[in-house]
Amino acid sequence: MPPTRCARAGVLAASIAAQACYSGTSTSQHGDDTTTHGSADDAADGDASSGESGEGPAACEPAVPRWIARLTDRHVANTAASLLGIARPTFATSPSDPERFLPDQLSAVTGAVAVKFQAMAETAAAEATTPGAPLVTCDSGDESACADAVIDELASRAFRRAATADERTGLRAVYDDGVEIGGDHAAGIRLVIEAILQAPSFIYEIEAPTTGDDRYTLSSEQLAARISFFLTDTVADTELWRAARDGNLETDDELAAQVDRILATPAGAQQLRTMFGRFFDLHRVSELTKDGVDPTLFASMRAESEALVDHVLTMPGGSLSDLLLSREASIDAPLAALYGVDAPADGQTTMLPATERAGILTRAAIMSLKSTADDSSVIHRGLLLTRNLLCQSPPPPSPESLAQGEEINGMYETERERMLARQAIGSCGGCHRLFDPLGVTFEHYDRIGAFRTEIETSAGPVAVDSAWHVELLDIDAEVADAVELSALLAESSAVHGCVTQKFAGYALGRSLGDDDVCTVSTLAEEFEATGGDLTALVRLIAVWPGLRERTGGEP
Repeated sequence: MPPTRCARAGVLAASIAAQACYSGTSTSQHGDDTTTHGSADDAADGDASSGESGEGPAACEPAVPRWIARLTDRHVANTAASLLGIARPTFATSPSDPERFLPDQLSAVTGAVAVKFQAMAETAAAEATTPGAPLVTCDSGDESACADAVIDELASRAFRRAATADERTGLRAVYDDGVEIGGDHAAGIRLVIEAILQAPSFIYEIEAPTTGDDRYTLSSEQLAARISFFLTDTVADTELWRAARDGNLETDDELAAQVDRILATPAGAQQLRTMFGRFFDLHRVSELTKDGVDPTLFASMRAESEALVDHVLTMPGGSLSDLLLSREASIDAPLAALYGVDAPADGQTTMLPATERAGILTRAAIMSLKSTADDSSVIHRGLLLTRNLLCQSPPPPSPESLAQGEEINGMYETERERMLARQAIGSCGGCHRLFDPLGVTFEHYDRIGAFRTEIETSAGPVAVDSAWHVELLDIDAEVADAVELSALLAESSAVHGCVTQKFAGYALGRSLGDDDVCTVSTLAEEFEATGGDLTALVRLIAVWPGLRERTGGEP
């Protein structure tokens, strides 16, 4: 039975109290593992659990501050492809991973970035205006009228609002210049496309209020853009855009109908799989390299975990619990050998051992990703859970603490010994006691996720000890291993609340912070009331008032 509103408030209050013990500034909104005693990168999203202190979250309406930000590189590239009907252009203005669950907030457009936008716009425009391309085909023979229609449609969809009269006039002048310079209609359209893809109204997502009120609702066009970026990773398709422009996105029923339509499309289904894959950084698994390991094994690991995500999302009522507990696996022969099971026939699945595996957290993909090149990692595995599933983010360590961590790594051969040594140091123990107890429960999995009962040391084999008393938020139990921990996480209200917060932030394109958590509390209750249905969570967020309600004047 789902918890009551009072129970939910208690869980959130406990989360806030735990977060208050770990003050500090993270180096990245995604919380790389360079903020702890370790060397391997961890790109798990790391925004803090949040809310108001006191007896519980303050009452609030589901609304977040207004927003102005550069489109992410992946949204720029995807939008160019969708608008122009071309292959997705290569576009990167930042060295950070564009597939991160929440990409880094990008800086203003510098000269170097402007050059990259120009190069992308020129290449995309040239591809979109080849002879016979739809954008340069004018069936009526009236090229002037065709140009005006293309300008209005492209500019409005690219700017994610109706183009103004001044913008249309300016772009028509650009078209006329293109015709004069290039000698034909296609040259004019090509120059228009270049101008649109470099315009501030395309580059920036601007949630401008339509009134002077401190609290306001996004326009239908703005909401359509936000929903489409969430559900398809690109600009609104023609049907959603038309609905917004025609005033058919005003009621909850109209909005829900569009959301259900998009989720039923191939693009919507693919994006559903993609967003959950990004949540666990599955795209990074196939990029791993470790001495003595065939790189194709990592590709198999990624495929297996993505197949698990797909299986859960396509089964009726596929839930967070299913994702954390399912032992069903689609694996090839090399991965079957790692798991110690017989390989299933092509197109078939197998069940992994109940005493060894439980859901996505115990699969080889995540275990390999959250390890170092040479060993398992209590730190990386613990941080994955604290950040992604419990919304807790410890601050980065000091240089002195990092040096102590390196010294500890050299003194002890097992991760459990290192964990105990860190907890005994005052400057380290406070934070490590938050996530190390979670990470140590995964010690039965080695650096590539193979199950083990012993660890080789210079003194000989040592039996794996993964047991610990885990006490964090609404989890308070003796835990023998990761299988038991996965079951506790699957039943945790705090985990359901955190996952809700993470995906609400994904939909908004920003991390939710201390002042925002109360806006998702009711949403979290609704998610848990569905039994943790993951597709239902996405649908709930898409029609959630917080996706369209804004507060504040100037951002």
